Amino acid sequence: MLLIIKQKCGFDMGYWKLKNLTFINEIKYFMIELSDGSDGVTLAKYILGCAPKSEKVDIICSPQNLEEFKRKFREPR
Repeated sequence: MLLIIKQKCGFDMGYWKLKNLTFINEIKYFMIELSDGSDGVTLAKYILGCAPKSEKVDIICSPQNLEEFKRKFREPR
């Protein structure tokens, strides 16, 4: 599964939980590209927390945003 989030969408964790995305239980691999101003970190954290079968995750971001995204991933949901 490839997810590309290019614009800030304003969706928080509650939004993704309400969507009841049943396919997440079947995800074994996903790749997400995080861009500047993206809310993709929230979506990626949601998928990571709800995908019990996930075996591999690739998260792509620009070098200038790496530290910011690492900090966001360490923040509690």
